[in-house]
Amino acid sequence: MNNFSNKYTLNFSLRVLAILGCIGLIIALLILAIYAYQMGCFSLLSNPHDLTCRLSAYNEDWSTFGSLLSGVFSMVAGFGTLGILLMGMQQFKVQQDQIAKQAENQKSFEDRQQAKWDNENDIISFQKYQMHTRSFENLLINIEKKSKNTITFKSTTELYNKIFKTNSSTMTVSKSNSENQDSSLPYIIEYYNMLINDINKPSVNCEGVMSKISELLDKLCIWYKSPSDILRITVDSSALDYSPFSINKIMHQTADVINLITQFSNIKNLDKLEKTNSSAGINFVKSITASSSGSISFTSKINGIKELIEIIIWHDENSHALNSPLKSLSLNIIYNDEIQIFNDKSFTNEFIKKFDELLNIENSDIITEDIRSTFLAFKNKQDENPGFDLLYG
Repeated sequence: MNNFSNKYTLNFSLRVLAILGCIGLIIALLILAIYAYQMGCFSLLSNPHDLTCRLSAYNEDWSTFGSLLSGVFSMVAGFGTLGILLMGMQQFKVQQDQIAKQAENQKSFEDRQQAKWDNENDIISFQKYQMHTRSFENLLINIEKKSKNTITFKSTTELYNKIFKTNSSTMTVSKSNSENQDSSLPYIIEYYNMLINDINKPSVNCEGVMSKISELLDKLCIWYKSPSDILRITVDSSALDYSPFSINKIMHQTADVINLITQFSNIKNLDKLEKTNSSAGINFVKSITASSSGSISFTSKINGIKELIEIIIWHDENSHALNSPLKSLSLNIIYNDEIQIFNDKSFTNEFIKKFDELLNIENSDIITEDIRSTFLAFKNKQDENPGFDLLYG
C-alpha cells in the first residue's frame, strides 16, 4: 500500500511538472512575442518592406534583450532541473523497489529451502530414531531368548526412554556424542551396587533385599519368572515370581542386562558393577528360612521342602569335607535356581538313594543326628500326596 502511494505521488508530481513546464514554455514564448510586438516586428507580416523592426545598433538594447532571455529561460531551466531531479528520484525509487522485491524473493527462496532442509533433517532424524529403537528392541529380544524367558521386558519403549532420555523422533544422540546423553543408567548401576552390598552381608535383611530386588527389576522394566513354580516366596501377602534360590541367578542375569545395555548405549564414565560373594546365595537362603517375620512365607509343590532346604544348606556348608556325589547338584540348586528338578519323582528317588549312601559313611563327625532325622523326615514325606505346603509363615 505504501509503495503504491509513493508511486502515485511521484507520477502525479511528474504530470504536474510537465504541465508547469509547458506553461512556463508558453509564458516564455508570450513574453518573447510581446517583446517582438513592442519592437514592431509583427508589422513585417503585413508589410514586408516595413523596416520599423530592425536589428538595434545599441548595446543597451541587446543587454535588455539578453536579460529578458536570461530570465525567461532561467525559469524554464529551473522547471527542467526540477523535472530531472524528480525523474532521478523516480528511477532511484524504482531501483529501491526492485532491490526490495529481489530481497523479498531471495528471502522467500531461502525460507523455502530452509524448510526443505529442515524437513529432510526431520526425516533423517526420525529414521535414525527408528533404527536406534529397533536395534534396542532386538537387543532386549535377544536377552529374553538368552535367559530362556526367565526375563521378560514389560515395556521396551519405557526402558528405552529411561536409558535414552535425550533421544526423540527429532533428535538422536550419536555414539560419538553420547556423553551428552541424559540417562537413568548411572542411577540403575548405583542402585544395583547398593543391593549387591546388602546381599553380600553375612546377615541379610531378607525383606529389604527382596523389596530392592523388586524395585531394581521395575527400574529395568523386567518381569522375572523363575524357571519353575514349585517354590515361591510370599512377602506381605504378595507372591513373588522367584524362589529363595533365585537370588544369585537374578543378580547375575540383571548384571548381564545392565552390561549389554551399557555397551549398546556407549555411555562413558559409568561405575563398575559389584559382584556377589560366593556365599551370598546360601546366606540369603539361611537368613530367609531363619526369619521370624510373619510377613514372609514359602509355598511349594515339593513334599518336605523345608527339610530339603535344610539338607541343601547342610550339604553346602560341609561339602568341602565330604566325598559327596551331590556336589554339582548342590551348586546348581544354589547358584542356578534348579530346585525344580525335584519335581521329577525318579530324580528325587535317586537323590534319596545317594544321600542315604552318604549318611552311611563310617567314622564321620560331620553327619549328626539332626541331619539324619531331617533327611528321614524328607524321605518319609515323599510317600504323601503332592501338593502345596505352607512353610515358615
